[in-house]
Amino acid sequence: MTIISHNNLIPNHKFKQFHEILCVTGGRYLGTPRITPDGVRVDYEFGDYESHIKAWRLCNQDIKEVYSNKVWNKVLRRLRNLLSI
Repeated sequence: MTIISHNNLIPNHKFKQFHEILCVTGGRYLGTPRITPDGVRVDYEFGDYESHIKAWRLCNQDIKEVYSNKVWNKVLRRLRNLLSI
């Protein structure tokens, strides 16, 4: 059974990553990608559906940076050092 996606919108800045994921997972385009102001519209057939979805979700996941040297952490660390002396 093949899974097909029609007229899917891919953001312009993510299209190269989408293309790599599609090729690596064994998918193929069913037509020529169409460039629009919103992004690129593509019709494609999945290769390995689960791998494609997993990779695409990781690609679109927002990165949250954790700043570990917060002021209150520094204060607590210094207090611990003072109390251990």
